[in-house]
Amino acid sequence: MPFQVSGGSVAGDMRAALALSSGLDVDVQAACYISYSAADADIHHKTGDTMRNINAPGQVRVRVPREPYSRFIGPHPPTGQRLLETPVALLQFQDHGKIKIQIKPGPPGQQLATVWSGGKLKPLN
Repeated sequence: MPFQVSGGSVAGDMRAALALSSGLDVDVQAACYISYSAADADIHHKTGDTMRNINAPGQVRVRVPREPYSRFIGPHPPTGQRLLETPVALLQFQDHGKIKIQIKPGPPGQQLATVWSGGKLKPLN
């Protein structure tokens, strides 16, 4: 999630970011929060040491890199567990900072699954 849009602070609030950038007031529900080292970090089309891989509509795999200002913020699974179901997604925590995220389908025409990457909001489907 971005911390600034058009020079204005949105403090990682995607609803505020969308309102500032497009004038739209939409309900935003995050599957999880990941902090990357820069707002324009490209997790969408990385090759080699893959940080993200879309396998199916609404499904994404990420690897949170071990570098300054980069970390998984949450939500976290209970101690000793690798699966976490939230209202909007199923998160599967794997070794080496890898996370598989499956977005739950919403009502037809009322949901768009996206990922913030390269300084832009990109669709997953």
